Amino acid sequence: MSSKELDLSTDLVPIGKFRSGTAKLLEQMNADGRTLVITQNGEAAAVVMSPREFESLRARQRFVEEVARGLADVDAGRTQSTAAVRRAMKKRRSQRAGK
Repeated sequence: MSSKELDLSTDLVPIGKFRSGTAKLLEQMNADGRTLVITQNGEAAAVVMSPREFESLRARQRFVEEVARGLADVDAGRTQSTAAVRRAMKKRRSQRAGK
């Protein structure tokens, strides 16, 4: 996700301005990597971001979820020692090699 701060003068776009200048706004947004907040009646109504920024946001969310899952496993005692993991991997490799 873009590390750029929200610029109230350029990133908040009234829906009427977005409708009338969609192509130009999207081109500018993609060029500078910013995210647009579309407003309706002065309130945030939608967020528009580039596909690249969206994928980055999704990847970050998946990472955070996996870290949370790992921490929950640690808290619940669902862990293995490094030695146990290495033994299991060695056993699995030898079983695959025998096939």
